[in-house]
Amino acid sequence: MTQNLTPTQLTNTPESPTQPKPKTFFGINLDQQIATFNPQDHTQLKLASLFTYPLAFFYVLTLFNNRPHLYFPVTLAIIFLVEYLHRVILSNQVNSTSIPKLESWFFLISSLIQALALSVFGYHHPFDLIQIVALHICLVFYILARNGKLIEGKLGIMLYQELWLGMIELPVENMFTRLALARTKVTNHIDSLIKKPTFPIKFILITLCGLVPILIFVWSQLAQVSQNFATQTSQFTNLIGRLFHQIFGAFDLSNDIGYLILSLPFGMLIFGLMVGSLRSTSYHDRYQKLMKRILPMRIFPKISVYLVIYSLCAVYALFICLAMNDIFRITLQHLTPQAASTLAVTGFWQLVRVAIVNFIVLAIFYLIAKEPLWDQPGTRLALAILFLFTTAFALIAAWKLCGVYILNYGPTPKRLLSAWFVIVLTGWSGLTLARLLKPLEAWRYGILFAVFSFSLFMLSFNWLLAIKPLSH
Repeated sequence: MTQNLTPTQLTNTPESPTQPKPKTFFGINLDQQIATFNPQDHTQLKLASLFTYPLAFFYVLTLFNNRPHLYFPVTLAIIFLVEYLHRVILSNQVNSTSIPKLESWFFLISSLIQALALSVFGYHHPFDLIQIVALHICLVFYILARNGKLIEGKLGIMLYQELWLGMIELPVENMFTRLALARTKVTNHIDSLIKKPTFPIKFILITLCGLVPILIFVWSQLAQVSQNFATQTSQFTNLIGRLFHQIFGAFDLSNDIGYLILSLPFGMLIFGLMVGSLRSTSYHDRYQKLMKRILPMRIFPKISVYLVIYSLCAVYALFICLAMNDIFRITLQHLTPQAASTLAVTGFWQLVRVAIVNFIVLAIFYLIAKEPLWDQPGTRLALAILFLFTTAFALIAAWKLCGVYILNYGPTPKRLLSAWFVIVLTGWSGLTLARLLKPLEAWRYGILFAVFSFSLFMLSFNWLLAIKPLSH
């Protein structure tokens, strides 16, 4: 005997289950934010997301409350979190050969050096903004390089798109991932996390939490036994005490509540960058698209390259012949400080601009020349002559600034920054000449040279500024 079912009963039968409604936040599908990750990885991701709450708070205090001494511990915390996520999420997914180790190591070391300089020496006025931007760029490229998200697999001509990717695209697209993880249930995966053979960072943290109070107690007891031990180690203990006071003692909830609120969106963006770089999305097709756009532009024959480059070289040769007399005459005579200042300022930036024009000419012909400049003997010779002049101009500018002005007048922050820029320009010219002799990733090494030299420059800034001029 059959039973007739009403339409309402038919819709409620088990054979036609309803789909669960996706979790949304102001129209944003939160489930989609974590759909690309293995559910067993949600525990590690959620632990990391919880760590970003205090991290973002101290980051905001550092950036907006004029506490540069916090830059180094905050940078260390960011690097620790990136390494943790890389090991537990990507260790079994990414081939180690696909990670650009040179870039990741360079940006890691450069970030630590710049953060250390900021924590120890503070801001170097008037370059506060430059220091902040440089450190952020280093950290962004470290995260991209560490997780294999450089568009070409290494530094190259896609630098501007990688900067957009790390600064804007990945953080904004993935900023709600932390909120999505907060609503997931991860209790079922705790056992798999404990059993998973990953780097034992949680055990190291637990061990350190027990070790620190033991060391403090033993240290205090031994200091009471030996006066010499207490005297010799007092400077170190005072340093640790001041550091903890600067980090935690100056915190006042009533005054810093605004920074606590501001840290919430910043924490979402920081975690969004880290999580976005962990996704399996590849951006290599952007390089292919750029090459397809450039290909129709490559129509100019070699005669155009020769005409432009040799015309410039003729002007440069005429300048060298007529100007060397003035240079040697000035070098041999004694200069007053005012004369040295006038000589250095006059023509310095003009020489730098001319050198930069040569690099622009190289970049333009890279885009529009029908045949590759590096593969043709004639164009290689023309470029070699052009960049010999470029190197000569950079050296003359360096001599005018360092050999005449700084040597007689002494260093200032702006003079030191100009000297660093001239050194980088000379290094780029040398790398271009080396590229003409043998296959070399000049663009890649040029960027790394600029980043690492700037980091060392910031670390040694106070020492360089203390150099006494000859007139002193």
